[in-house]
Amino acid sequence: MDDGGWFDGAQWSRLDRRGDREGARDLLSAALDRGGAAAMAEIAAYYFTLGADRGWTLLHDLSATPDHVDTVVPFYEALLADASRPSEHRESAVQLLANVRAPGFEALLIEELTARSEGRRIAALDGLARRGTEACVEPVMERVKVVLRRPAFDLRDNRYRGELLPAFVAVLRCAERQQLVRFARLLRLRQAHLSGVEFSWLRDLWPGALDEPLNAPVPEPDMARVLAWTRGEVEVDLRGWVHPPEELRVRTPWDVDPPAVLR
Repeated sequence: MDDGGWFDGAQWSRLDRRGDREGARDLLSAALDRGGAAAMAEIAAYYFTLGADRGWTLLHDLSATPDHVDTVVPFYEALLADASRPSEHRESAVQLLANVRAPGFEALLIEELTARSEGRRIAALDGLARRGTEACVEPVMERVKVVLRRPAFDLRDNRYRGELLPAFVAVLRCAERQQLVRFARLLRLRQAHLSGVEFSWLRDLWPGALDEPLNAPVPEPDMARVLAWTRGEVEVDLRGWVHPPEELRVRTPWDVDPPAVLR
């Protein structure tokens, strides 16, 4: 802003060095309030001058409030499409585009299911778990099938694969009845490839799904549990259902979706 622009990168840098995240976020928000797309262009130019760590911090501070969504979304779309950017930065783009339901976000998230970066795949699955529709069910089931081609580990211990929990939630929230039946069959066939924790997740979200023979009737999921996860009220970890860490906590109205279908 020293040169007459909308965004003062030097001031953001000072706030960053002091660890004043609230002040840094307010600075970015105020710049967007005043300058709109012109301010966003200045912020984007400044972002490209930063190293990976500080660039990621700037992205974290650049939250898209409802007033700023239309201004910020094109930047994040370009960021995600830029293969030269660090994976963590592109993962942040996936998360934001899902959070604000950017135009075409579901197709974008589905495309990210085959990304080389595990972080981007998990971010995409997390977005689909909370915001997906029936369109995401088949691609998510296919991703689960790929993950379960191999056992989790040599022994059924307490480790787990981060893709599976949001994938389970996405299918259970969005699938039609016949898709649920096929998903249960897939999991029953591959249950020996689940770790102990992964098995526990399914038992909590979908009681009875894995405890019957291959062609036995398929029960309905425990939708109260499924939706509690989508709302950020609870999170499954090694100790069971607990309060989520702060970065997963729901902050905005667009973070809450009902079931995608009525079964």
